Amino acid sequence: MHWKKYWLLLPLFLLAAILLFIYLPDHQRQYVFTIPVLFWVKSINIETER
Repeated sequence: MHWKKYWLLLPLFLLAAILLFIYLPDHQRQYVFTIPVLFWVKSINIETER
C-alpha cells in the first residue's frame, strides 16, 4: 500500500470535512462522513486493480 499517499491527502480531506460540517445545513451534516469513506473505497479499488 502507498501509505505516503494517504498521509499527504489526509489533511485535505479533514479540511474539506470541517468546512462541510460548518457550512452544510443541519439536515445534511451526515454527508460529512461520506468523504473519508468514499476516499477509502476508491483507494481500495485502485489497489485491487493493480
